[in-house]
Amino acid sequence: MRIYWTVNSVPELSGLPVEEKARLWRVCWRKSYCNWWPWIAFVSLGIIAALASYFVAKRFPDNQLVICAMPLIGCGVASVVFGQILMYGARKHLRIDMDAMTPKGN
Repeated sequence: MRIYWTVNSVPELSGLPVEEKARLWRVCWRKSYCNWWPWIAFVSLGIIAALASYFVAKRFPDNQLVICAMPLIGCGVASVVFGQILMYGARKHLRIDMDAMTPKGN
């Protein structure tokens, strides 16, 4: 699975003018929130981060630095995973919207 860090790395948007790229991306990014799977991923990633923090706190009860750093690391990893899940949905909507914009030949 390829990780897309920026909008410019999305292959469906290559070759478009900057304004059109930004407009399409905004529309499709918002559409990806309308499905159930990003919200399930968001909740499950939060639960996983909380459980990891709990078990790290049990394993290192005297090390406050580790206890404080673990939720931050967990949130960072969770945000990358959640962003990629949203990117998958946005790319799906982007392909649909770009097909609808393409003139059909007879």
